[in-house]
Amino acid sequence: MPALAQDKMTAAFSTVGFAYLPPLVAKAMNIYATEKLDVDIVITGGETKALAALIGGGADVYFGSAPTVIRARENGVQVLMVGYCVSQYATNLVLSSKWVKDHGLTANSTVEEKLKALKGATLGITAPGSGTDLIMRFFANKAGLNPDRDLILSNLGGGDVITSAFAQGRIDGFALSAPAAENAVKRDGAVMILDLAKGEVKELDGFLYTSISFREDTLNRNPQLAVRLLRTQQKALDMIRDPAKTNEARDAVWKMYWPKIDKALFDEMWVNWKDAWPKTVEIPASSLKQMVDFTNLLESKKIDPAVADKSYTNKYAKEAVASVAAGK
Repeated sequence: MPALAQDKMTAAFSTVGFAYLPPLVAKAMNIYATEKLDVDIVITGGETKALAALIGGGADVYFGSAPTVIRARENGVQVLMVGYCVSQYATNLVLSSKWVKDHGLTANSTVEEKLKALKGATLGITAPGSGTDLIMRFFANKAGLNPDRDLILSNLGGGDVITSAFAQGRIDGFALSAPAAENAVKRDGAVMILDLAKGEVKELDGFLYTSISFREDTLNRNPQLAVRLLRTQQKALDMIRDPAKTNEARDAVWKMYWPKIDKALFDEMWVNWKDAWPKTVEIPASSLKQMVDFTNLLESKKIDPAVADKSYTNKYAKEAVASVAAGK
């Protein structure tokens, strides 16, 4: 078999967080090199910006929310989800200690009581229609609130801007993936209200949250590029889930991406997120349906299930998973 050429790739993310942990592990553990890939990770500061980078040719692969990809396809953009990255709605909801105290919340408060206390809160989101926007609307719906009337959703862009706004007291809370929420608890006196990574909200267990997408012209021109990239993600998932290797992956990714975060806190987050990772990069049809139903519950513009079904394929993931399992 001829040696594969070293291929340079650019991967677009909206932010550095646990919602993108498998590709970060692949970088920190030098897994990309095993497939002769030189992957440059670009942080765009927003989902739409990350997808725009893929569409415009500034990136070769996009790691981001599934609804964003489906909406693009509804508008005729030829992008396709080819893999699964995170299998929980991987955000954690935090509120300021003042808001929690003023609204009488305690450790014994029920999920319903916590969510009802969001009424009137100013909450940071990255962008309308983003995962951070939809989860706030879901929380409101679950509490019998109207998100447009009872919440103030502040469109702030990237996660760093949101956490900065929270630290400055400009917003009362936010929902972001680790380590943003946990870091706000330790650094800014935030209170963790819901930890979705642990599966606290059963309706969102197994959710298609972060997907892996390519342009269709890239897939048609070089299908093995997608397979090789997916092989790296499968290897990363296996490493995260492997008791013998997970601590090594944890320490490497902490050192590369989050060295300023308290190591004990980071280790705790790693354990808390143990159920957030799928076993394989293949996208289950049930998870796609769950995501579509969730989105359609919250948005006036409904996703057509037929469009959603055409927005993904497991063709490349199946080949990648099989070859990794065979040790090839």
